[in-house]
Order: sequence, then C-alpha cells, then structure tokens
Amino acid sequence: MTAAGSWDDILDEAEAKLFVGREQELAVFRQQIGLVKPGYLIFYITGQGGAGKSTLLNRYRDIAKDAGFLLADCDEQQESIVSVLGRFSHQLAEQGFPLKRFGDRYHIYRQKMSEIENDPDAPHGLATLMGRTMMRAAFIGGDLIPGVRKGLEYLPKDSLETQAGEWTSYLFKKLSNNKDDIALVREPVTILTSLFFEDLNEIAKAHRVILCFENFEETRQDLQDWILRLREY
Repeated sequence: MTAAGSWDDILDEAEAKLFVGREQELAVFRQQIGLVKPGYLIFYITGQGGAGKSTLLNRYRDIAKDAGFLLADCDEQQESIVSVLGRFSHQLAEQGFPLKRFGDRYHIYRQKMSEIENDPDAPHGLATLMGRTMMRAAFIGGDLIPGVRKGLEYLPKDSLETQAGEWTSYLFKKLSNNKDDIALVREPVTILTSLFFEDLNEIAKAHRVILCFENFEETRQDLQDWILRLREY
C-alpha cells in the first residue's frame, strides 16, 4: 500500500486515463443498466487479441459498480459451469450476499467429487484415458449429455456405454444409494444451476446483479448453451 492506494488501484486508474474510444459502447452500457427494464440483458465483447476487450470489460465493471450493482466474474481458470457457479457464489458471499441453498449443495458436491477422485477403487478405463474431469463433464450415469466434449465423439459408443454403466454401479455403491447425492453427482449442472438462481433471484429483488465472463471463448463450448437457457431460471 502507498498513500495513493494499492498498486492495483494506481494501475487501474492509469489504465482508465489511457483508455480512449469506445464512447458509444460505454454510453449504451451505462444507459441500459440504468433502465428499469433494459433492452439488452447480455453484452458480448468480441475482437482480436490486443484489441482492448479486457479493458472495456473493466470499464463496464467500474460503471456497474458505481451504479450500485453487485458484481461477480469468472475467467478461463474456471473450466466448467459448476466451477463458474462456485466462483460467482464465493464472490457474492464476500460482498455479504451468500447463496445458502446453492452453497450447501455445492459444498456436498465438491466433497463427494473429491472422495471419488481420490478413491483407488473408482472405475478405470475411460476415466483414466480421458481424465476424470473430462469424463464426468461428458457423461455420467449411462447417457451422453448434449455438447459432448471434443474427442469423445470419436470413441466407440459401446465402450462409452459400458464405462458409463460401470460408473453408475460405482456411484450407487460409493454413495450408499443416497438418491439426492447420486443425482447431484450425475447432474451437477442442472441441480446446481437451479439452486444458484433460486438464491440469486431472491438477492436480485433488492439488489441489481451483473455476472461477467472474461475469456469466454476458452469455455464457450460449455457456457454458450447454458447462457442461452438462463431465461428458464
């Protein structure tokens, strides 16, 4: 820290002074978030590397923060929808708005997945070949999930079905036939997304919220369809 603030504060201020152009984009964003019923619910920033996308997103954040919004963000370090939701939840909790129902189930999910990932008796085969994170993102419980990750579509379907069947049997044994925990591990995105927005919608009755996705292209395959379905929640 210095008398003028932290290094981050000084760098952010210097960046803001050097930022030129994009006045129209800033004006539209500022106008829309000030409306009771904005005309745009999603702002998508695209362009070549070095074009200033992150800088523009930072300006959007500053404008929203000054307008009293709660902000949560994610980047390429969150490689799945579940991890994105977990980061959002953590950040909102730090601002004094914990997502209780989501947080409880998310904690259980993380605990169960840690137990499974560290269990030497967990099924081998596809999990070992592709990586367990890859496998559970692609399928759990015998059914391939739409949007299967690139690479899995080239594997024999009968092999996938056999592996999925073994995984299902293992889950029932591992989780002691606890139907809620089995469903959570098999369908974490569906269950945790619903809980996340149940909690967030309660917060949004009194506080406006903006969710930021930086480097969206890195996780686009998972996030794009999910974002387009948010109206369901």
